[in-house]
Amino acid sequence: MSLVPRLLPLVALLPVLAGCGPERNAFAPACPTPLLVRELADIARYRPNATGQDLTDLIVQARVVRIDGSCVDGDKRGTVASTLSITLEATRGPAMTGKSIDLPLFMAVADGESIRDKRSYAARITFDGNLDRVSVSTPPIDLQLPVTATKSAAAYSVIAGFQLSPEEVAANRYRAAR
Repeated sequence: MSLVPRLLPLVALLPVLAGCGPERNAFAPACPTPLLVRELADIARYRPNATGQDLTDLIVQARVVRIDGSCVDGDKRGTVASTLSITLEATRGPAMTGKSIDLPLFMAVADGESIRDKRSYAARITFDGNLDRVSVSTPPIDLQLPVTATKSAAAYSVIAGFQLSPEEVAANRYRAAR
């Protein structure tokens, strides 16, 4: 049997298939650059009124490990819509009572050295069953970034970390220097 009769139905589908998918040379727009600042990526919470930072007083220790995202053209001309998620890893300490704790998290958009926008969130960490370690991701965070022909969304940085006190930042810097 000849191959031509078998190929005719496929050739007939080509015009239909040509209408599927993105326009020619259409790519997803660039996304902002994720940035983790070491001093803001770690948090350790201890029992209130603890005399020091003894392991027996540790409630929870957590770290921001990743920022994931995707981008599409925005609803308005000259914008890019970005959807981001922040992934955390947490360890339950011996002083934790209950199964859940909220940790203060932030996400900021920087344009060079200046912060364009900053949002704070409560990241809920839940230790189900007898788990002492968990990895969780935040619900999607939606952003609209202004872009031009000469400035793509890749010109922005997205910074994620914990909202820490000056003492907590100093402790993280001290641990990093050791």
